[in-house]
Amino acid sequence: MSRRSAPTVASWNVWMGNTPANIRRGLRALIDAGADVIGCQELSVDASYLDARSFMATLGWGSTAKNNAIPIFFDEAVYDLVDEDYQVVNLGGEPWEPGTGGDTVIRKALTWVRLKHRATGEETYVVNNHIVPGIEADGQIRKDVPKRLAVYVEQMDALAEICRAFSRTGAAVAATGDFNLAHNEPSGEDLRRRMGAVGFRSCWQALGDDQPTHGDRIIDYVWFDRCWAKSDRVLDKYGSDHSPVVCDLNPYLRTYVVDRSRFVDPDDGKNFLWGVNVATGEAELKRKPGFAITTGVAITTIKGRKWLVTEAGYRYALSFLRPA
Repeated sequence: MSRRSAPTVASWNVWMGNTPANIRRGLRALIDAGADVIGCQELSVDASYLDARSFMATLGWGSTAKNNAIPIFFDEAVYDLVDEDYQVVNLGGEPWEPGTGGDTVIRKALTWVRLKHRATGEETYVVNNHIVPGIEADGQIRKDVPKRLAVYVEQMDALAEICRAFSRTGAAVAATGDFNLAHNEPSGEDLRRRMGAVGFRSCWQALGDDQPTHGDRIIDYVWFDRCWAKSDRVLDKYGSDHSPVVCDLNPYLRTYVVDRSRFVDPDDGKNFLWGVNVATGEAELKRKPGFAITTGVAITTIKGRKWLVTEAGYRYALSFLRPA
């Protein structure tokens, strides 16, 4: 059970051909590894979904209600379910290029939950999805599958839109899934660009400890905003062709907000100047000319407090890292 308000989030493509017994073993291993929220992909409708849901219920875990391949499971000792939804992105059925997944578009959707931490009352959103297969070859995005790529763009646009909306609530947000583009190949840059545009980073970016999840490729991700990755680990496959990834998120971050009519200078004018983004109402840190800082994974200390530094365009936002 988590004793922090930030979750430990896991993502696992269980493989549609896996056995219920193996899936149960894998889910149990994820719980033992500390996960309190799990996004799965390729659970077959009815058979493995219903078995997994029943098994998790015996362990005190809840799940999203929709009988589908991309459910989210959560520890009910840690979280209350506030809201959930299953958002269809593409109904499927239209012809596309032959290959993995067949000759017609696979129905594509997003599953999401809004969870409230039982001890702190703080909320977390988790979004789960499975990106279209067959769009990468030799580490590059394929140019010869335009119909598949159109579905990919449709999926990523929908994911970015919902992640942006949830992030604006001020709650922590995580996105899980099999993204079918490898972090450790040039194709992964497109994912980083799209998710980075809405302020999200992956566990692989944050921690730099690349661990393959599908053959020698890293295609399974935990993305996040309003929180930060502390550690991650990759487990055995448990009968799948994918290894699950588990990511421990740091305690929640609080972005420093100031009155819009004034500027705040957190370090007596040495390197930074505070301003406010009038669109979001959040404080932003403007870099003084000639002063450079490392962003993203950087933790810096200003006036005795630790802050996470993230970059948005030419500005820097500082978030106060609350102790665990």
